[in-house]
Amino acid sequence: VRSVWGYLGLLGLTALLMGLAYPRPGWWPLGYVCLVPMGMLAVRTTTWKRLGWTSFLVFYLWWLVRAQWLIPVTIGGYVALCGLMAAYWALGVVLIQRINHTFPSLMCLTMPAVWVSIEFLRGLTPQGGFAWFNLAHTQAMSSSAQWAGRIAQTADLFGELTITFVVVMTNGLLVDTLTKSRRRKPKLIGNRRFHAPLLIWSITFSSAWWYGNYRLIETNQLPQTTPMRVAVIQTNVPQSNKENPTQQQLDNDWRTLIELTRSAQADLEKPDLLVWPETIVPGALNPEMLKLSPNPYHDQIQALAQSLQTPIFVGSHAYLDWAMFEEEDYVVPMRRFNSAFLYEADGTQSHLRYDKLHLVPFGEYLPWIRAVPFLKRLFIDYISPYPYDYSLSAGRKPVIFHLHHPTSTQDPVRIATAICYEDVVGRLTRRMVYDPAGHKRCDLLVNLTNSAWYSGGSQRIQHLQIASLRSIENRVPLARSVNTGISGFIDSAGRIGPVAVTNDPMQRVARSVQDDMWFDQRSTLYGSVGQVPVACLTVAVGFVAIWSSLRSRRTTFN
Repeated sequence: VRSVWGYLGLLGLTALLMGLAYPRPGWWPLGYVCLVPMGMLAVRTTTWKRLGWTSFLVFYLWWLVRAQWLIPVTIGGYVALCGLMAAYWALGVVLIQRINHTFPSLMCLTMPAVWVSIEFLRGLTPQGGFAWFNLAHTQAMSSSAQWAGRIAQTADLFGELTITFVVVMTNGLLVDTLTKSRRRKPKLIGNRRFHAPLLIWSITFSSAWWYGNYRLIETNQLPQTTPMRVAVIQTNVPQSNKENPTQQQLDNDWRTLIELTRSAQADLEKPDLLVWPETIVPGALNPEMLKLSPNPYHDQIQALAQSLQTPIFVGSHAYLDWAMFEEEDYVVPMRRFNSAFLYEADGTQSHLRYDKLHLVPFGEYLPWIRAVPFLKRLFIDYISPYPYDYSLSAGRKPVIFHLHHPTSTQDPVRIATAICYEDVVGRLTRRMVYDPAGHKRCDLLVNLTNSAWYSGGSQRIQHLQIASLRSIENRVPLARSVNTGISGFIDSAGRIGPVAVTNDPMQRVARSVQDDMWFDQRSTLYGSVGQVPVACLTVAVGFVAIWSSLRSRRTTFN
């Protein structure tokens, strides 16, 4: 391929196929072929610089289109993030080309090793990474109408990137087949160069499929324990009501929330637990703040939980460490947290409080420049969604709530509360479910989220789809309460149960939905080893890339 248009055409075809593989429309089989045009280009070109800049250009446009739901949060951050994510993918394409050019190798091994490494790195940095649009996500369920994927069950081995490896390996096999088809021996039988990739792929794919099928059968045969019936409340509060609300708006939203909660309790089967969305309660609810400035909503929540005789998880803020504001006659909290509170069935607030650990850059804090007033002002003026420094503080550690099951004598149910995008970050949810020694300490994950920022429908479906992989990785069910949706339930095999609204990605409906949560006592390999194997693979790919670069320079010099 010598023409720039040829480069752009093949890369554009990869971009098109990748875009169609994610919701919406979510044509997941395309995940197994979408990287083939890019892989063929990487094998057939020796001009890595042109490959690099054309890849960056195509992928940058791809990210700008697919991630445009970030615009309401921060336009400047959206533009910068898309550029960084495109740079990661372009780097992956160049590494595939350089390694294959210096060490002619099987693409069914080189491509998945490199792509997994790139997805691992962009999920870590900068500022905690952006683990969105991994190829593994194409294979996860996005609605209750789908069948549970066999390959997706391998996520409990080494995390979701196990799925990425299998998917990209299939792409690599097709590249090996197509790029070797002009050899003198094009037949599979008798040609070792064809034989090796097909054999490696067949063993890997069939093993992954068999393992996934075994895990699904095992899930259906788990010992029956007493389930916990959980009701999640989906509110439909516009983001404008949360930023600059009038008292009338607050009253109307609060009335709707209470009515939804009471209606859930009035169903034929009374729930054992109620869950509200992220920061749905105005003000702060921590005892330190309540002593300084009582919050009327706190008293109403206590009375509600007591009258319903049902515990409620509540999303709100916590304020700590007050100081005088610019020598004026009032104080402000120096530390503010995005928190989850538990109100027991008798109305008392639990002494435990979970403060969100993984804050969203630009959405919840200003990265890098907090100590530089000039840059901080520029960020606030041109990148921040707010005209002031709204930065939150991060929590210190996961918190496990213990809730006694009202209809069972078994041990208390152990619950962890992921807030907002924390159920997208695999390493974080693993840290919630498993202790540092790798022992399972959580029976149920609860996610409190606010998606009112986003106008498009694809973000909500994708968030639900990614969250389902957290259930598989840790073998733990997940209940999601989301302002503007998608609220619903996921079992420990990643299968999506009832959701607040079906067949509508926009989900802007106030509703409650409930389901029985069946607990899974199995532990996973991923829970024990975490991301260590993937990190080792990334280091190995890095060494090979450096070695190939040095060898290429030495060859050119000689």
